[in-house]
Amino acid sequence: MRLREFLEHVARTAEWFFVVAAPAGTPGGERLVGVVSLADVRAVIGDQSALDVVLVGDAMAPLHTVAPRASLRTALATFMKCGYSQLPVIDPKEPNKVLGTLSQHDLIGAYNAEILRRGVGVRQSAPARS
Repeated sequence: MRLREFLEHVARTAEWFFVVAAPAGTPGGERLVGVVSLADVRAVIGDQSALDVVLVGDAMAPLHTVAPRASLRTALATFMKCGYSQLPVIDPKEPNKVLGTLSQHDLIGAYNAEILRRGVGVRQSAPARS
């Protein structure tokens, strides 16, 4: 898909992060191959002539995913490894099906909620002595 077509698609959605799939007719068949965000294409948007030449695949980043039952630790390690702000959630049994996305913001929120739930880091203060 040319970048101009991609941006027309983006204009019809509220999303800013997309998973890129190779078409069924490509070697290896239809499969997930990467991710692209508006931040990835920001530099090209100003050059109108490039929008008809540059393909989404030229702007995409490598695919990093997380499974629905992954631990917070595993998800955080994946975020740290790739540096993305969102990750596609993929069912390991159906690796070409995107179930949703997980944001770093939501992960940190879940982590903080679990810390509070467990009472980790909260010390009981000793009663004052008279």
